[in-house]
Amino acid sequence: MGLGQLSAPGLSPHVRHTQALLFLMVNNFEIGGTERQFVTVATELTRLYKTVSCGCIARKGPLASQVSRVEEFPLGGSFYNPGALLNSYRLYRYLRRNRINIAHAFDFYTNVLMAPSARMARVPVVIGSHRQLGDLLSPAQFRVQMAAYRFCHCVVCNSKAAADVLVRAGLPQTKIAVIPNALSRELNTTPPPALSQDPSRIRIGVIARMNSWEKGHTTFIDAAGGMARNHPELEFVFAGDGPLRPQIEASASKAGITSQSRFLGDCRNVPAVLASLDLTVNPSRSESLSNSLVESMAMGVPVIAFPVGGNVELIHDGRTGLLAAGNDASSLAIAMERFVQDAAFRRECGQAARIYAWQTFGTDQVMQSYIALYDRLLDASVAT
Repeated sequence: MGLGQLSAPGLSPHVRHTQALLFLMVNNFEIGGTERQFVTVATELTRLYKTVSCGCIARKGPLASQVSRVEEFPLGGSFYNPGALLNSYRLYRYLRRNRINIAHAFDFYTNVLMAPSARMARVPVVIGSHRQLGDLLSPAQFRVQMAAYRFCHCVVCNSKAAADVLVRAGLPQTKIAVIPNALSRELNTTPPPALSQDPSRIRIGVIARMNSWEKGHTTFIDAAGGMARNHPELEFVFAGDGPLRPQIEASASKAGITSQSRFLGDCRNVPAVLASLDLTVNPSRSESLSNSLVESMAMGVPVIAFPVGGNVELIHDGRTGLLAAGNDASSLAIAMERFVQDAAFRRECGQAARIYAWQTFGTDQVMQSYIALYDRLLDASVAT
């Protein structure tokens, strides 16, 4: 189906967008925020559009089984090798052969690989993504990604904070759309908790991969160590895995909280983990829009985070959670102490957080934003 058929007179916007042929691309299927968001969006769009196909650079990770029709375009370790050039050409051929109308990349590596290939393939709508603040990229990576964005008709950011980074770097505001992360529908149910219920315990969790010190696990451990001596009822739950896990566990042991800690490893059933928690802490120092915070709020679990990036857009301090303004273990401990001491405050924040999360990040609302963006860009491509 060609673009001319999509824009034929008499077709309503609803019919037009459902006939578009979409291609969505992600780096891999490890358990991370971007990867889980990719699976949620791909699943929802598959229900709405005639054809949705997916691509990746490496079909690895436990989430791969949740997405069908995935084509692999491996880089071979670097953009600057014959294998990467060959797969860039393969991607170009794939997009041309399948007459894709909309190609949408979701992360750094797919932005850089897909955007120029899609433009060469004359895909009518090419979309990149910016789902972090950019400070975790090297200066060279940031420049390369900005160059890739020049090939895009639009770049989707999941927070205003992320969008502001691109505007300051020189990308026109008109090429940016802010669409928040979508909640998975399974979060609107109450699954059996992953941990057995224990009314004598107050469980505080950190849900994050253990692949970067920027995630702030050790800052959380420092705060927990100071509280554990006075609060034997606390249990600290670590959901996530990665290469830094041995060092993080060693830090917990040094802080004296091993007996009050649980390391769950990779958690594919996040709702079940959240159903076990009384409080979620995100101690990261770099966030665009944290999935762990949004999902916790959606499950009615109050949250604490540092006032960085999109966190200040997400948490209404004192109503849906608390912002630890000092950006250190001490301020984190103060915020945790307030929730530990005041069960009524925990309940009130949890209830307010749940309402806010579903009103703002509900699956249907976010999907409507994607549909509106895709339609607008398709219409613009026809007009030009």
